[in-house]
Amino acid sequence: MDKVDVNSHFQKPVDIWLDVDRVVSSIDYEEVYTFVTITNGEFGEVKKFFVRSWVINPNHSNPFTRHYIDDLYSYDTLKSTSRKDRTNILKFIQQSM
Repeated sequence: MDKVDVNSHFQKPVDIWLDVDRVVSSIDYEEVYTFVTITNGEFGEVKKFFVRSWVINPNHSNPFTRHYIDDLYSYDTLKSTSRKDRTNILKFIQQSM
């Protein structure tokens, strides 16, 4: 986590669009990091990722709208990832929050 905290990209506030007309700043909400490790069973390769998100509406009855997810990042490079299984990883994390 220290590696993420010192990176200037993650210290900048971002605009979060709640809908077409409403935008809020990320500095007004609790930031949450979720770390995921995926092991390729065939080769034993370990990949580490994390998702940065904010708790926007914790009292809402639909749990899938509780967090605004920024993106999936590689823990090794701290850059956004475009892996082919990105959607599945994000979906898994969203359902687990």
